[in-house]
Formats: sequence, structure tokens, C-alpha cells
Amino acid sequence: MRILLLPPALAIVALLSTQARAEITLNVTAIAELPKCVTQCAITILPTLNCTVGTPCYCAREGPVYESLGSCVISGCKSIGDSLKGLRFQAQSCEWPRDRNARGMSRRLCDTLFAMASFFLFARAASRWSHWGGAGFWWDDWVAFICYVPAVGLAISGNLMTTNGLGLDMWMVSTLNVKRWAKTFFAAQALYAFTTFYTKVSLLLLYLRIWPAADRDNRRFRLCCQAVAVFLTLAGIACILATIFACNPISYSWRYGNRAGGACVDRIAIAYSVGGINVVLDIIIIILPVRRLLKLELPMKQKLSVVSCFLVGFIVTAVSIVRLTHAHQLTSIRNATWDFNAFINWCAVEVNLSMVCCCLPPLVGLIKRCSRYVAEKSQGSFSNGKDWSGDSMRPIKSGREGHSVDYSIGKSTTNLSMTALREIPSPSGTRDEA
Repeated sequence: MRILLLPPALAIVALLSTQARAEITLNVTAIAELPKCVTQCAITILPTLNCTVGTPCYCAREGPVYESLGSCVISGCKSIGDSLKGLRFQAQSCEWPRDRNARGMSRRLCDTLFAMASFFLFARAASRWSHWGGAGFWWDDWVAFICYVPAVGLAISGNLMTTNGLGLDMWMVSTLNVKRWAKTFFAAQALYAFTTFYTKVSLLLLYLRIWPAADRDNRRFRLCCQAVAVFLTLAGIACILATIFACNPISYSWRYGNRAGGACVDRIAIAYSVGGINVVLDIIIIILPVRRLLKLELPMKQKLSVVSCFLVGFIVTAVSIVRLTHAHQLTSIRNATWDFNAFINWCAVEVNLSMVCCCLPPLVGLIKRCSRYVAEKSQGSFSNGKDWSGDSMRPIKSGREGHSVDYSIGKSTTNLSMTALREIPSPSGTRDEA
């Protein structure tokens, strides 16, 4: 009990082991400048765990001492700056490494995935463009294009976070940059929720486009798709609002790190809820069309293309599960800029692969038209100077809604009937292949 009566600075010195006093040169001024919340945690936690400053139990970056000190500082200190001072003192006392740097890998991963998602989105736009033989744009396309806007924001946020210290140990980052990182991370959470939820809505709208209401056999399936789409829309809004207004005022979201309680609700529970809903809905959306797709009599190449789309969907689901397993880091994390690096990287993988997954099915038509274009080009059929906008690449619209569309290829035509390829009736009365 005597140690609890000492001034904070003297109490910290008293907690030094004999070996630590001999080997570690401590800055007494730095000890005196430690926030009261940090010294109080050290005075309270270390004696109960039979640990002293400078010993292996104090310097270990895992175990009961590390977790107890982390939880105490996170819950006791009222700002990131106060907890960061305690972390720097511990890093200096224990001579923790100062050269770890994963920023380059994180930046390359973020940029590569975003470039891939952008490529598939623009390819989708080219596939749908009626000037290049597409069926025209519909709601599934517009929702995908809207989802691209927060995906751009996430790519920018990822680069800003790496600039402000993501991928470095927190004791190597200035307090100002840590606060900037925390603000950017807060903004990225809402963008992540929007993109992951509404790319699924785009896929459901694509299902509704492929299987029209005119067929009675599709009515129950369409009702299921519509119900899931409505639930997704409402759940997405709820998760976005819960993420933004988790703290009151909102600025507490980055001022108080990731601690729950006080002026903030349990954000750990929010992270688990959003991740769990995402995983369940991923599985539902993948399973929904399986029975109908199995009934289609398709050539082997087209079956492989369908399987590849579903494989990407399963990969996205697996990534969601892996990301969810990293959510436990929110409980007692202290080295946020380093420990959150893997978590944020998995978020980037999930978001960009979700964009790729919702853009893959509409690309079939573009691939077919490109293949025919290359084949005819090699045979000299395009020697008269016609390009992509020529008559050979344009769909021949039928006079009545519901008829199949023929694509003129030289002297022959290819009939893309609904029974063979499940063409999609677009609002303009034309059809597109799925």
C-alpha cells in the first residue's frame, strides 16, 4: 500500500527492477511528464501481476500484462495523445524495434486492387453500352456505378492512412499523424459499409433482369430477390448510421480511439454485427440462383465462366470471414497503426473483389463480341474499314418485345435465345445475354 502513496514519478521509478535500473537509462523528466492516467495504470496493474518496469513481462507485446495495461490506458486516458505518451515510454524503456515498416506493401495492395476493380467496372460499362452492341444500362448497372464512388473514396483513404502512419509502429508516429489516421479510418468505415452492402443489391437487380416477371416460374424467385434487396437496403442504412453516430459527439470516434463505453456505444459489437450480416448475406446471394443456373443447358465454356463468377463470390465470402476474425483486435489494441494494418488490408480486398464480383456476369456479352470481332478481323471480314460502331457489332432489334436478338456476323447470325443463354429483357425491349 505504501507505493500507492508515492508521487506518480517516484512510483514508476520504484517499480523498476534492479536489473532495469542498471541497464536502462530512464529520462526522469519523461517520467514526470507521463499523463496521470498512464502512471495510475502502471501503479495499479504491475504490482498485482508481480511485474516491474524493464522486465520481460513488462516488455512482452502479448500476454496478461500487455493486455491489462492496454485495456487500462484505453479506458482511463481521455485522448489518443495521453495513451500515446505511455506507449512511447514503454517502447523506449524496452527498446522495442523502430524499423518495422509495412506501408509500401499496403499501398501497393490498395492501388492494385482498386485498379483491378476500376478495370472491371469500365469493362462492364463498355459491355452494356448500346453503341457497342450492349443491351443498354439498367438499375443493376447504375447501382454498381454508384458503389464505385465510395470505392474511390476508400482507395484515397487507404493511401492517406499509409501516409499518416498505417504500417508503422505507433510509437514511431507523431501524435498529429495518429489523429489524422484515426479520422481517416473513421471515414473509411462508412464507405466500406456502403460499398459492401450495395454491391450485393446490384447483383440482386441483375438476377431480376436475367429472370423476368413474364415467366410464372420466376415469380417466387423474384419475390425472394426483392425481399433480400429491401433488407439489404435497410440494413446498409442502419449499419452506416450506426458507424457514423457511434459516439456523441461524433468527434469522440477518433479522439477516444476504439474504446467502448462512456460517450460511445460498443463499437466492437457494431463491427461484429456488420461483419456477420455481410457474411450471411453473401452466402444467401450466392445460393439464390444456383438451382436455376443448374437447369440451364450450357456449353462447357459457358459453364466454366459461370463457375468462375461463383468462385469469386466464395472468395469474397471467405475474405469477409477472415476480416471478421481480425475484429477482436478492437478490444485492447494499443499499437493501432501497426495492428490495424492487416485488418484494413482485408477490408480493401473484400471491397474491391465485391466490385469485381458484381461486374463479372455482364462481361460475357462483351467477351463474345470481342471474340467475334477478332475472328472476323483475322478472316478479313473487316477489311472494308468498319469499326466497333459498325453494323456488324450492333444488335438487330426485333419488332416485338420478348423476341430474341440476332447479332449479325458476316453472312451468318447467332441466335441468343432465352432458352439457351437466358437473355435479359432490357427496358428498351432489346435483350442481353447473361
